[in-house]
Amino acid sequence: MSYQHVDTKNPNDGEFDVSWLAGALHHNKVLKVLDLDNDGIDDGHLTHLCAALCSNDTLEELMLNHNLITATGITLLSSKFGEMKRLK
Repeated sequence: MSYQHVDTKNPNDGEFDVSWLAGALHHNKVLKVLDLDNDGIDDGHLTHLCAALCSNDTLEELMLNHNLITATGITLLSSKFGEMKRLK
């Protein structure tokens, strides 16, 4: 899913709705690798993804290269990493 344009405010504006993806990740039983490189994901988007990944017990690998994540987002991700059951 790399090179998508993400959005959490208005899913009808043609951008990918990251909150929808986060909802799907809550119930994921199949997906093991998720490539979100170059998607424009920022700290706000990462909040949705972290919440979902804390309840996901299938995903093993998450790629977030070349996004808009700052030190704040990295701190959030690292603080929640222990709750992400299968993520390596």
